[in-house]
Amino acid sequence: MIRLYPNSLMAKCISLPSLFKFVLVSTFFTAFSITASSQVLSFNNPVLQSGGAGQDGAIYRFPNVNDTLDALVVINGRSSSNVTLVTIDDTNAGYNTAFQPVVTFNNGTVTSATDWWMDFSIIYVKTNTSQAVAIKSFSASALDIDGNGTRISEYVSFYYMQTYSLAANTQMTLSNLFEFINGLFGLIGEKFVGPSTNYAGIDSANTNVMVSTLYSNISGFRVRTGAQSTSASTGATRDYSFNFASNAAAASSLPVQLISWNATVAPKGVALSWSAAKEINVSNYVIERSLDGVEYKDAAMIFTAGDGNSSQRIDYSYTDKMTTSAQGLIYYRLRMVDADGSFKRSAVCVVRLGKNAETPVVNVYPNPAVNTVMVTVPAAWQNKPVSVEVYNSNGQMMRHISNASAGQTEMIDVKNLTAGMYIVRVSNGTQTATQQIFKAK
Repeated sequence: MIRLYPNSLMAKCISLPSLFKFVLVSTFFTAFSITASSQVLSFNNPVLQSGGAGQDGAIYRFPNVNDTLDALVVINGRSSSNVTLVTIDDTNAGYNTAFQPVVTFNNGTVTSATDWWMDFSIIYVKTNTSQAVAIKSFSASALDIDGNGTRISEYVSFYYMQTYSLAANTQMTLSNLFEFINGLFGLIGEKFVGPSTNYAGIDSANTNVMVSTLYSNISGFRVRTGAQSTSASTGATRDYSFNFASNAAAASSLPVQLISWNATVAPKGVALSWSAAKEINVSNYVIERSLDGVEYKDAAMIFTAGDGNSSQRIDYSYTDKMTTSAQGLIYYRLRMVDADGSFKRSAVCVVRLGKNAETPVVNVYPNPAVNTVMVTVPAAWQNKPVSVEVYNSNGQMMRHISNASAGQTEMIDVKNLTAGMYIVRVSNGTQTATQQIFKAK
């Protein structure tokens, strides 16, 4: 079911728990109902469970990532056929407990400015089964996001994380990743691009080429390993390392344990509120505002209630005096700054300003899909122009149909699409709804 947001006063935080229900259902996955506590996760001894080795749709099982769980790693896709998997887990470098895929482009050589990537999903399942298990919280850190010393820089994209943190001396640059979610063009992740500088080996001590993320109440997540070159170069075979430390260890290095973050429309502007369960050497909070969801500017700085160190819950609030007369979206996120300059950011909260309207419902099924996808549209859309589009994980439109006089149910053919995750986008010209589906073989 897809619910479209009406043109009304609306506030929503785009965060992992509310928008990403990670359910891969096929012959290998069943619905999850178990919740596991946060623990250190160890990735070792992968076995190919399904598909061709290194091919899109291949599923690898990492047994016993903890006492009760295995991990299934799925290759979702790649930027082109020139991208190949050298090994799913390198054991000759880095950390034995980390997930360390090695990916190459054109056997290690690029002939011009190029950007390439391989996309993975990691799903936690009960040991020796395909029953997905939601973990209460875990940290995933990408290490050694560096380059070849000249023209190549690696990058890593994390999707639907709760928060992320960087060192004060980080050498990485960031860019937002967006996607239409329930009719809103929302933030779904961050792309972290490292320098071209080469750091020997894989060492967690090199915090300036490292990013740590935090996930909560989820059975799996998506990550992209990539690299980009400014011109022809060798060194296009890149090692990646993802370390899954315990949440307690990860939290100790972060300035704030954020337990809530909300934005609501108020009579005199937008009311922003947040609560911190713990503060460690916190300097201040910065409210970042965006009118397009891409470019953010600092809207306000709020200093801590005490000396920046507290083990008690502290509540904060601020009213951003934005006009509520105009229609449109306003995006907010919270930057939590440590005394040494390191920081982490919250999920994005979106506030919509406008007039009230009914909320139509669109159904997209089956999910997973094999040959066709059926779209049932609301009565108000019938006998009017409606379009249905299917996008792959790279944002490329793979299928499109349009009907100048839509019936109750529209059908789109997906049988020739490769297995993986897709976005179905349905529009009547003024309203848009999207749903993520899995295309099975």
